[in-house]
Amino acid sequence: MNPQTVTVVGHSLTETLVSTLEEMGFVFAMEAEPGEEKGPHGIAVEVPFSGIYSGLLWLEVSPQVLPTMAASMLAMDGVPGRVLQMDALGELANVICGNVLPALAGPRAIFALGHPEPTEGPGPDSEVEARSLVILDDGWAEARLVVYAMPPTQ
Repeated sequence: MNPQTVTVVGHSLTETLVSTLEEMGFVFAMEAEPGEEKGPHGIAVEVPFSGIYSGLLWLEVSPQVLPTMAASMLAMDGVPGRVLQMDALGELANVICGNVLPALAGPRAIFALGHPEPTEGPGPDSEVEARSLVILDDGWAEARLVVYAMPPTQ
């Protein structure tokens, strides 16, 4: 992918991550300053996609943020169970993925999104096209866009 596209996709990922967390998760999110780091591993899901490009969107949030965000998203008093928390995180990842892919391939490109799946470990590092870390009131969130297959050049 050319450097200009990488810059556009990275900017779109950050904007989409911030707006989705604020609008759906009801948390204040701010792009991390250079050198800021996230805490230890959080809770993550990944959403595979296919179309003109194939890859995945990986979303990880700090463990202390997910229960509160999920409760807000579900308009619940108290802390939702783990299944509902993971469903909420998966929905956030779906929305972020669906909104960032047009920056990658244009507004007319069609993609199929897979189901969000919980994932463990440090997250993808190879083939990452865009990465965004945001700081939240009580934690952090990170998204990575991974592209495995590029369309043929013409």
